[in-house]
Amino acid sequence: MKSFYFLALLLLVSVAFSAAKKAPVLKCGENELRYCAGCERTCSTARGPWKCDAPNPCKPACVCFRSYVRHNGKCIKPDLCPKKTFSLFN
Repeated sequence: MKSFYFLALLLLVSVAFSAAKKAPVLKCGENELRYCAGCERTCSTARGPWKCDAPNPCKPACVCFRSYVRHNGKCIKPDLCPKKTFSLFN
């Protein structure tokens, strides 16, 4: 009976280690943190009302710090966002 418990414990430990190896490790960039989120602010949503309509708002990801917005894949302060320009020939 002791050998049964030992084998069961050994199997449980090996399954746990196997699952841990498959889990991706997120390495976040500057001004980012790992967080469970579905939407984040960008330069285009930095001003005015903003609403997150993600169907599943909780997915592990690197998101910008609260006072930053995403622009071209990086987190920057909103005042560093490029100014919107208007052109008749876009």
